[in-house]
Amino acid sequence: MDLIREADAYIRRFHMIDEGDVVIAGVSGGADSVCLLLVLHALREKRSFHLAAVHVNHNIRGADADADEEYVRTICRERKIPLYVYSFPVTEIARREKRGLEETGRLLRQQAFRDAVGKAERLFLSEETGERADNPKRRRVTEVRGRGGAAEGVKIALAHHANDLAETALFQAVRGSSLAGLAGIRPVSRIGGAWEEVDAEGPTSSSGYSRGNRNMWEDARMKELTVIHPLLFVRRWEIEEWLREQNICWRTDATNLDEGYSRNCLRQRVIPYLEEHLNPEAVRHIRELAEDAAQADEYLHAEARKRESGLVEVGSNSDGGVIVFLKDAVMQEAEVIQRYILMDALEMMSGRKKDLGREQLRQLRELFGMSVGKGVDLPYGVRAVRRYDGICLVRAGAELAKSAAVPVTGEGTFFFRGWKFTCRRMRGYPGAEKKIPLNRYTKYFDYDKIGNNIVFRTRLAGDRIAVTDTGQTKKLKDYFINEKIPRDERGGIPLLASGQRIFWVVGGRISEDCRITENTENILEITAEEMTCQ
Repeated sequence: MDLIREADAYIRRFHMIDEGDVVIAGVSGGADSVCLLLVLHALREKRSFHLAAVHVNHNIRGADADADEEYVRTICRERKIPLYVYSFPVTEIARREKRGLEETGRLLRQQAFRDAVGKAERLFLSEETGERADNPKRRRVTEVRGRGGAAEGVKIALAHHANDLAETALFQAVRGSSLAGLAGIRPVSRIGGAWEEVDAEGPTSSSGYSRGNRNMWEDARMKELTVIHPLLFVRRWEIEEWLREQNICWRTDATNLDEGYSRNCLRQRVIPYLEEHLNPEAVRHIRELAEDAAQADEYLHAEARKRESGLVEVGSNSDGGVIVFLKDAVMQEAEVIQRYILMDALEMMSGRKKDLGREQLRQLRELFGMSVGKGVDLPYGVRAVRRYDGICLVRAGAELAKSAAVPVTGEGTFFFRGWKFTCRRMRGYPGAEKKIPLNRYTKYFDYDKIGNNIVFRTRLAGDRIAVTDTGQTKKLKDYFINEKIPRDERGGIPLLASGQRIFWVVGGRISEDCRITENTENILEITAEEMTCQ
C-alpha cells in the first residue's frame, strides 16, 4: 500500500495539520511510532509544517528501555528531527503517589508533552532556525502564539492505529459504555489545561529541564493541546509490512505481550480470534462502527446543548453554595437527549467525568419520579434533591472552586459558577467599534484575536491582562488591588481567559488586545447573567 499517500489523505480528511503547524510526535521506538515519525517526516515539506519528536524513558525495563531511547535518538539524528527525551523513575513515583504504574506513566507522558510544546515553539521561532521573519510558515506560528494558545498551532501526534481503535471500542463496550466510549480514539481531540500533574520532582530531559523552573512548568501545564492520530486508518500488520518494505527495523516492548493486562488480552486473543473465525476484516469494520459512533455522539451532544439553555439553570443559594437546577421538562425530551443533558449537568457540578456513568444517570432519572424532598448522593460530594418543578444539584461552594474551567466552543449558552453566558458571533462592519454600548455585562471581542482556545474560569497564579493597545500587561492581582476589589471576593469572579491571558474580568474591564477595531472581521458578543436558584 502507498501508506504515505493514504496518510496524507486521512490527515486532510480530518483537518489534522495546517500550514506552519508545529507537530510533535510521540516516539517509543516501536513499529507504530517509528512508522508515524517516518510518515510525518515524508509529508513535512509537502504540508509545510514543523516536526519534532518526544521520547519518554520510564526506567521500568532496564537495559531494554535504554536501548529503545538510543534507537530513537539515532533515527531522529539521521533525519535531523529535533528530539526531546525525558526520563522518569516511574515505579518509584507510582509507589510514592499511590497510583498504578499505567496511570502514573500516562500522567508523566502528558507532562513531558506539555514541556516539549514550549521547547518546540521556541525552537521553531528562534533566529537559529535560519528562517526569515517574513517566512509564511514562521508567520503562521507567530500568529498562533500571539492569540495565546497552542491548540491551533501545535499538534501532538500519537501512533494509535486501527487495531488500537478496535481494541479500545471493544474494551469500552464490554465494560459498559456510552456512544462516546464506543467511539474509542478520535482522529482529533482537544486536551484542556486540566491534565493532572504528578509530583515527579520535575522531569529531566536532554535539554536540562527541571522542576525548579516554575514559570516553564506552569506554562507547559496550562496549555490546551490538540492531539491527532494520523494512523487510525491502518492496521498493525500493514504498518509492519510497510516498514519491512522500507528496510526499517523497530523495537519490541515485551510488556505489550503480557496478557496480565486486559488490553493485551484483547490484542493477543480476542482480535485474532475475530479475524480468523468471523471476519478477516473485523478490525476495519469495528473502526468504521467507532467512526459512526463518534459522529452520532457529536450530533446528539450538539442537539442536547441547544435544549439546555431552556432546561438547565445555574445559580447559588443563600449560603453561597452552587446549584444546578434541572427542570421537569427535561423528562419530556427523548431519552437519549435526557442522558446528555443530565451528564452535562453532573460534569458541570463535579468538574470531572471519571466515575460518572449510567448508574448516576439512572438515579437522576428515577429521582424525577419521586416526591418532593427526596434526594440521592452522587460522586464528588454532589447531592441531587427533588423540588416541586425539578431537581437541584447541590455542591459546596468551596468545592466548586476546584472544578474544571468551562470551554467556550462557539455560539450558545454556557454556565459557570452561578453565571449564564450567552455567546453570539457576528461579522464586523465599518464603524462597529464606535457603536459599542456601555454595559458591564455585555462585551464585544475581536474573535480572530482571542481564537478558539478560551474558557470561563476563576483566577490562577500568573494571570495577566493587557492594559494598553500596544500590549503592555498588568498582573491580575494588581488590577484587583487598583479596583479596590476585596481580597475575599477575587477568587469568585468569573474570567474569560486563554492560558494565563485574561480577556475579560466579568463585571469589569476587557483586555485591550482583543477590543474590536475598524479592521475587525469577526465579533464575539458575550452577555453575562448572574443566576439564583433557591
